[in-house]
Amino acid sequence: GLTKGDPTVFGDKVWNVYGYNKSDITLKTAVYAGYYVDPNPNANSTAFWTTTSSPSTASNWQGAPMPIDYFTVVSKRKGFACGQYQIQVANYDDDLQIFVDGIEVFYEKGNTDTPVLVKNGQIFSLNSKTEIEIRLKENAGGAKSSVIFINVPNSGNGNANGSALVISTNTELKADLTVCSCTVNDKVTLTVPKDITLTVDEDIKVLGEGKLLILN
Repeated sequence: GLTKGDPTVFGDKVWNVYGYNKSDITLKTAVYAGYYVDPNPNANSTAFWTTTSSPSTASNWQGAPMPIDYFTVVSKRKGFACGQYQIQVANYDDDLQIFVDGIEVFYEKGNTDTPVLVKNGQIFSLNSKTEIEIRLKENAGGAKSSVIFINVPNSGNGNANGSALVISTNTELKADLTVCSCTVNDKVTLTVPKDITLTVDEDIKVLGEGKLLILN
């Protein structure tokens, strides 16, 4: 088949997974073959192709065939549910590189099945504009990668700018708070006292009999 897709494009709240012939994580000598779309929030290659095959065996692959060895895979996504996250690399084989908004945050060679948190568990603020790129280089043998995004919610007890505020018990804010989203669960109340400011960048959700009280 002919190559399809534009490998410069980040998927809109999905992963555009691009395949290249040749194992070159820099992509300088890699030859573009095609792509498929992964709608899942986490990026797990084995959900679409086995460790002994290649991306072109995915059922939704569009493009030319790829070999089972010596290839490169690039997953690109723009847009995440807003909040603060830790990024966990669950496994990779052979080499893995991760960029957040164009900045390299992870690069390891070889292979592992031992989960590791990127930058020792650093918190990343992600939102609808965040762009993440994951590159996997395959030499010979098995090939796979799994990257998991672990949401770290804010309970209202501290000011964590960019976090997702989730209220599960009756809570009164004690200081100004800026968050990307706010969810008040059923049958609980979030109270914002006079002279305290709650700034929400994106969504506010009050579920069931929950309440958001803003005192004047």
